[in-house]
Amino acid sequence: MTSYPLTVIIDKTRSRVFESISPVIDRASIHEAFTRETSRERIYHAWPLFQMWLHQSVTGTSCRETVSWAASNGLIPPYVSPRTAAYCNARIRLPEAPMKDILVSIGRAVEESADRRRRSFHRRVLVVDGTSVQLQDTPENQREYPQPKGQKPGCGQPVMSAVALMGLGSGAILDLAIGGGLGHERALFRQLWPSLVPGDILIADNGFCSYAEFACLTERGVDLIMAQRESSFNNKEFREIGDEDYIVLWPRGEQKLKWIERGTLPNRLIVRAVTFSRVGRDGLAVRKVLFTTLLDPALYPRKKILELYRRRWEVEVSFDDIKTQMGLALLRCKSPKQCRCELLIGLIAYNIVRTVMLDAARHAGADPRRISFAGAVARIKTCLNSLLFSKDPVLAYAMLVKHLAIDRVPKRPDRDEPRKVKRRPKNYRRLTSPRNPSLHAASNA
Repeated sequence: MTSYPLTVIIDKTRSRVFESISPVIDRASIHEAFTRETSRERIYHAWPLFQMWLHQSVTGTSCRETVSWAASNGLIPPYVSPRTAAYCNARIRLPEAPMKDILVSIGRAVEESADRRRRSFHRRVLVVDGTSVQLQDTPENQREYPQPKGQKPGCGQPVMSAVALMGLGSGAILDLAIGGGLGHERALFRQLWPSLVPGDILIADNGFCSYAEFACLTERGVDLIMAQRESSFNNKEFREIGDEDYIVLWPRGEQKLKWIERGTLPNRLIVRAVTFSRVGRDGLAVRKVLFTTLLDPALYPRKKILELYRRRWEVEVSFDDIKTQMGLALLRCKSPKQCRCELLIGLIAYNIVRTVMLDAARHAGADPRRISFAGAVARIKTCLNSLLFSKDPVLAYAMLVKHLAIDRVPKRPDRDEPRKVKRRPKNYRRLTSPRNPSLHAASNA
């Protein structure tokens, strides 16, 4: 069977230079993960199906092109029909749980292989944030992942919300929680707590900051750096320990949470507050407050904490890469289960691209943030069609890593280039009523 470039990245067979870096996930473990629930041997069994969906996610090709590519590369027998029905039905049969396990396994392995010397305070630093993706407008998707309430019925896209845990050392996704509707990110965040281990430092914005989160995660041995509103100092005792640096006594308010028993939270918390100013979009100065459990100003200087929180923006850039470069802003599948699988397989591909970037950074002795994600995706797409991979995949992969190491992103601190377009959109009328009102009424019934 012809070697496939992405399997070179996730297989154990690697060049001596990179063999200690990549995740130890091979075809046997992937096949075993899927065959726990799908024991029947088929033409589209776990291994070729997994490769084909990965290929489709990275390249953005259609199902028809993917089937032709698989037949020409020996992943499926040449006598298989070029029609896509068998491939699409096989994707429907794939279970969702193994994909989540593979995503988490690859993400953790990539983060562990990152250069520990570049870790802040010599500890693992994670970032949590939420995003959303749009789905195809089908009755099934609308029922499980409804469109925003402000849109007219039948005129919007179903929206799937997701909260991701990202490793700051590698940029890989370590865990993911998926839900329907907007505004439930904190509940999804609690599903990710088992992935946090004592000694981790977690960074988040004010959407995840509350007394309960601080109390529960501190009890787990996790240190936090989270933004708060300037009014968070109101009704709190504090003591100044430095310039714009305070120790704050945070009293517990009235507990009205359903997910935690009454009386389990402590009466008060001792946290550290670091204040700073930044320029807002209107050009005026905005005051910000960071609450953290890193209390010792000698071990954790204020400047280092601000630099660490400043890197929180990397998760926003990663979400942008996932949606634009990986094409996951609008999912193609038409059922909720398949949409979740499509998102998971896309994030697996994203983590594999991060593996290549990490190898390139290790090869060049550079910061992984200087390796271009868009450049990595473009070069992997090119390599997918290269004959060199079928002849010598190890040599081809080494060449790929070498090219990525040379083509680096320049340092651009405080870069502010809002996305704007020069060409005007076509003057099409907006959809203000459903195309098929009877179908939409039937789906709501």
